[in-house]
Amino acid sequence: MSKMAFLFPGQGSQVVGMGQDFHQEFGFVRELFDMAEEISRISLRQLCFKGPMEELTRTVNLQPAVTVVNLAFLAAVQREKGKPVVSSGHSLGEYSALNAAGVVSAVDLLQQFGQSIVRLRVIVGDRQVIQRFDKMLSPRLAVIFIGQRFVHFFSK
Repeated sequence: MSKMAFLFPGQGSQVVGMGQDFHQEFGFVRELFDMAEEISRISLRQLCFKGPMEELTRTVNLQPAVTVVNLAFLAAVQREKGKPVVSSGHSLGEYSALNAAGVVSAVDLLQQFGQSIVRLRVIVGDRQVIQRFDKMLSPRLAVIFIGQRFVHFFSK
């Protein structure tokens, strides 16, 4: 099997209809949406599949919506192709990348949006998390860190 790297989008990537095809096709994606709606108390299916865009774009809605769609795509790809060797994300997508790496569970990740994403950023900055990422990487992969955030991953 070839090595895979996942790159997750963040805020600004949202579009009405996102994730709907995966939701219709896979039961485990419907379960992810069930969990995300229960945790967030937001009708994420309505927002993601039908909008309106103005409501979807509100940060309080957008963060759990984009995240649950990222997690749905991740789950679908992992079932078909396996786990990534490395994952990264832009902005909000960083948190989905942490889930892909096994650093934070989907439940813990989605619960952060009910509180504050700042708390998760502190967890990300913890030395143990960085060491855990380091152990995942083979000598043929390099990671660039800027401050306490994972910014770019390069692979040969």
